Amino acid sequence: MNEEAQAAQTVVNAGLKTAEMTGRTAVATGKTVVAFVAALIKIKSNQKTAGLTKLKKLQRQGKELTVFQIQESDQKEFRKLSKEYGVLFTAVKNSRTDNGTIEIIAKAEDAALINRTMERLGYPAPAREDAKKNKMPRALSERESQERGSGLNAGKNSKTNERPSVRQRVEQAKAAITKASGKQKTLEKAGKTR
Repeated sequence: MNEEAQAAQTVVNAGLKTAEMTGRTAVATGKTVVAFVAALIKIKSNQKTAGLTKLKKLQRQGKELTVFQIQESDQKEFRKLSKEYGVLFTAVKNSRTDNGTIEIIAKAEDAALINRTMERLGYPAPAREDAKKNKMPRALSERESQERGSGLNAGKNSKTNERPSVRQRVEQAKAAITKASGKQKTLEKAGKTR
């Protein structure tokens, strides 16, 4: 029996060693995974979401960009305000013109935030295109519609007056059929009398 107990003890010890090694491996793997995830979070958090950045980073995002002009002396204040509003932009100085202005390039979706930033800097608010579109009347006056041929009130030179309506064409077709059937009856009567 002593040999059997010793064999059982060996099996139990081997099982315990295996479990211990598996546990250590799992802990080491877990630590590695946690370190990897922490590194990814750190990398993601290092990406700028507001303030001055490089033009290439803006282009890589694949979104439409817009351009604004400000005075070079206002650049420092613009940086502060853009961080406050959460706007990511780049500043480009035009080397061809030396008029003291710089161009601010940012995502088009941030245009409203940039407009607000520029208003706080004392720049006038940009004119909206929608306001220009709304100034046009929806219905043209009688004179304009005749000149432009919009179809609201067709003029004398309009093609609609030259073409007969569908109803007129149907009536003409019926008249032609009646006329043709009248001729046919006349021919049949003439054929019977011969």
